[in-house]
Amino acid sequence: MRRTVRAAVLAGATSLVAASGAVLATPAAADPADCTTGTTSSTSAYAECPAGAGDFEFRVVAQSGGIAGLTTVYGEWKTPAPDVAVRSGVGCEYAPKCAIVSVSIEFR
Repeated sequence: MRRTVRAAVLAGATSLVAASGAVLATPAAADPADCTTGTTSSTSAYAECPAGAGDFEFRVVAQSGGIAGLTTVYGEWKTPAPDVAVRSGVGCEYAPKCAIVSVSIEFR
């Protein structure tokens, strides 16, 4: 009987340690560092995150200059997909009489 109790206690302790390790393990943090920005023409810009980049939302933010002065334009909020790259794009507010001056990416 002693061996049976000892085996049960050891098996229970092993299960408890394994379960506590599973509870303490955290998923990999989202890494937006792999996301990029750019322009597709002088009047349009994008922000793109590769497949599996993480669990967050992002959008492109661009400054455009033109006949109305400097304007900030925002792309749609997007979520990275597990299997394909995702892009948020935007064009100048007064295209074609404007140009993208700077491009950045915003996360939430």
